[in-house]
Amino acid sequence: MPSASFVILALLALVALWRLPSAVRGRTRERSLWVAIAALTAAWLMRTDVGRDLVNGTGIADFGTLLKHIATLVAWCGLLKYVTAVDRCTPGSLASPAVPHRRVRVTAYANRWVVPAAALFIAGLTVVFFFGLDRTPIPAEREQRQFLVWHAGEPATALYMFFVYGCWADVCSLCGYQWAAAARQARTTALRVGLTLMAVGIGLLMVYALVRLAWSVLVAFHPPSFATTNRQEKATDLLLYAGSLVWVVGLIAPVTHTVIARCRATRDLLALHGLWRDLALAAPGLTLYRPSTLSAGQRLARGLNTVRDVFTHDPSVHVRLARFVAESHDLLHELRRYAPEELYERAEHLALHQGYTGAQAEAVAKGYWFAAARLIVMTSARPAGTPAPFPQKYWETLSQETTWLRRVAAAYEGVSPSEVFGLLDDVGVAVSRQS
Repeated sequence: MPSASFVILALLALVALWRLPSAVRGRTRERSLWVAIAALTAAWLMRTDVGRDLVNGTGIADFGTLLKHIATLVAWCGLLKYVTAVDRCTPGSLASPAVPHRRVRVTAYANRWVVPAAALFIAGLTVVFFFGLDRTPIPAEREQRQFLVWHAGEPATALYMFFVYGCWADVCSLCGYQWAAAARQARTTALRVGLTLMAVGIGLLMVYALVRLAWSVLVAFHPPSFATTNRQEKATDLLLYAGSLVWVVGLIAPVTHTVIARCRATRDLLALHGLWRDLALAAPGLTLYRPSTLSAGQRLARGLNTVRDVFTHDPSVHVRLARFVAESHDLLHELRRYAPEELYERAEHLALHQGYTGAQAEAVAKGYWFAAARLIVMTSARPAGTPAPFPQKYWETLSQETTWLRRVAAAYEGVSPSEVFGLLDDVGVAVSRQS
């Protein structure tokens, strides 16, 4: 199933790249998970022709198989350490301050021994590979998956596979037990689905490991026919591909919620950027970061400045969005000091006269008000004074406030210069048409 191998390899590589920044900045659990994913990526790479071609030049027969199995053991070691670290940091994982849950005690005990055990297993399978198995050069046309066929009848094969699949089955059972228990306590649907899929996937991989281990003993002492071996290979490969795919999808599932949230926040930032930027340039010094003026006057200046404002400075897009909203309030208060008292009333009248009603009329009126007040400040048409009236709503969540502010920003973007000048004429503010 070469296509399935590349699909799983691509998904693992994508997750590894996605989690690399958090592994660099994070704690033990983030680094352990990244090591596990990166090692699994390397193991699946060794199952492909591309990966095998990378190591064929060493001259060591079946070296790709050894590297695949070593990477797999490293992955299980990292995965178990990740599971233990998460369990230790999860609220509610303790039945009492002194008596942890049984699953926490089990994984914590395993965690103390996983690194030395993995090192012992890796050393053991390496020794058996080089000194226990037949080192006769293998024909180049032999398929990689026929490792057991090539070494059938060799007792050392059973020992070699015990090092691989014994560790594999143990870690899968511990992780599956932990994820199945944690799935019942998950607070969000995405996390519950992800943990359930990971438990199901790791369960299939445990069955695969046990079947392969039993088959390895049979092959080592009572080699079956080639047809029987082929049927077994296809059946166990199906378990491997299905389990790996389900596990990777489960690993990605909780991340999709984060990705969607970041995409929505970025969309909101792009929608608010035009209003925020114009107000910040009209009243400088009130924002934490001055709007970008990179390559001013160039054709691509607007796009470059937008990218710089929207995707830099703050540690996350959510912090950046909250800052945009908060700074918009500060800029609004500054503009109110220069706006005529009747400006909002005239802006509202203009919106109603144009046929807008309800909440849309209010959003359009505020868009007119922002455009007119900004022009007054930019042209110094009025001195600062008492803040002019401007009705404001108070929202319970940032999401609600952002949605409303986006409507105002959209109305502001649609205001024409003639409408702004007409509104200023109505309130008796003279501004040059060349402004």
